[in-house]
Amino acid sequence: MGARRRLLRWGSWFALVNAGVLALVGLRYLWYYAAVGPSVAWIYALAAFVGQMAVFAFVPFLLLLPVILLVPWPRIIVPLGVCLGSTVDKIAKDRSDAAVVVALAPVCAEKFGALPDAAAKKIAMTKVDTWKRADEFPKEFVTLPGQSYTNAALVDACYLLLNPKTAETK
Repeated sequence: MGARRRLLRWGSWFALVNAGVLALVGLRYLWYYAAVGPSVAWIYALAAFVGQMAVFAFVPFLLLLPVILLVPWPRIIVPLGVCLGSTVDKIAKDRSDAAVVVALAPVCAEKFGALPDAAAKKIAMTKVDTWKRADEFPKEFVTLPGQSYTNAALVDACYLLLNPKTAETK
């Protein structure tokens, strides 16, 4: 078996494993589709999820393909593939976190509004520096599932929903 063929086979398996890892990373993204009602919507959501993860997984392979065909040296291709795969994995995780923030921000604002001293806290929050806003929210409101620390993006999104006038000035 030639070097090119062996590298193409390795690249295919590498992309398939990347798809599995990305699906595991992005799986928590699907749980926030609770508002999706009919089964047709769920079928679409699952198809879009699988398609997006497959595209993310095969992008590194497609970038490696010309290099594999031109320079079939495993010492160059394998480290380059691992770097590209981990970069795409990080991009997918960042996009997943951003989607979770978008889904949880209205929940955070609703729970904050239900607090007994919400009006006073909203006024106090406008006077606090940006980097200290997380202290004004209960920690469980601005912490992503599976994490133990507050998420700055969720704090900002919740704050903007509670104070829409500040969003207009930005």
